[in-house]
Amino acid sequence: MTAQPTGGPERSVPERVPRTIDGIAEALRGADRMEFYREVGQADVGEELQHVVATWWARAMLVTDPDGPAAAGRCRGEGVADGEHG
Repeated sequence: MTAQPTGGPERSVPERVPRTIDGIAEALRGADRMEFYREVGQADVGEELQHVVATWWARAMLVTDPDGPAAAGRCRGEGVADGEHG
């Protein structure tokens, strides 16, 4: 008996933002892009750099969300009045 792969078929749909430094930087704009490059440049290779890339990739996914910047603003609590949830 041979081992068989488990799970469904691999997805061939590309991600909106590649999980690379260049892919993330391309998705970011202005001050966010500069802050991303600063953090990447100061991170040690390994776990720290992986954390920086993962954090900024998530932010890049939010800002490129087809629902627009309003969705990203809600995640940061912008534009939501006290007691109001978006």
